[in-house]
Amino acid sequence: MKKPSNQNNKNKVHSNIDARAIKAIRESLHAAPGQYQKNLKSVDSIEWTWKNGFTTTNITYNNQFHDQRTNTSAPPTKACHDIAHFIAAFHANLEWDYLQKINHLCEYNAVAIEWIMTNCCHSIRQQVNVDPVEASQKILEHLTWFCDDYYHIPTNHPTRANHKEILKNFIENIDAKILARYFDIFYELWCIETELKTSEFEARVTLTANKKGLHKNALAIMSELIKRVESLAEQTQNTRPQPGTTMIQLFASEATQAS
Repeated sequence: MKKPSNQNNKNKVHSNIDARAIKAIRESLHAAPGQYQKNLKSVDSIEWTWKNGFTTTNITYNNQFHDQRTNTSAPPTKACHDIAHFIAAFHANLEWDYLQKINHLCEYNAVAIEWIMTNCCHSIRQQVNVDPVEASQKILEHLTWFCDDYYHIPTNHPTRANHKEILKNFIENIDAKILARYFDIFYELWCIETELKTSEFEARVTLTANKKGLHKNALAIMSELIKRVESLAEQTQNTRPQPGTTMIQLFASEATQAS
């Protein structure tokens, strides 16, 4: 009797690193120019804890595959930025996975969601009406800066897409109803961190794909902002406005004026 062949184990790298990482490396070898691997798997639930800036995340996909993540250092972003990533994950065609090897659009989508929802949070918490014209202008300015000057996406991303194309893809795939469904979670974390003025706190939340209900006031505000940003982007061609202030400075200034 012939000895079983071990041919499949030859001429192949074997490593103790994550098998998914090896698989991704091998698949990237045969990718066509402009193609890259995206994590668009359907998410069932996300368990997330924040402890003074350090996070633990357990993601369960619809195929019941579990993905556990623990950061080794505090991120430079706020707690609600993580939630923005997770809200993007509950959309069908928005890149969201910050651990994705090529994650430019994951970060762009999370920042876009964060700015839209933060404007809404500020309005509700301060009991002031959002000026949709001014707010949409500032959102577009920040996204343009983030895309072109901070992340240099048109230069560094495999698709070489410009900001107009990237924003168009975001607008086409964002769902204001999904934002409104998870608004209460984003809002509470935003209020905690904004009012404490520190990341030194603890929080825990589980987000599920089947979450019911939505915040109607938030839905109206965010729908209007998305519509205005889209309209403004169509009017603004071949321009690259610079953001005048940071988000924190903007809201601090508006809060002072409101008082």
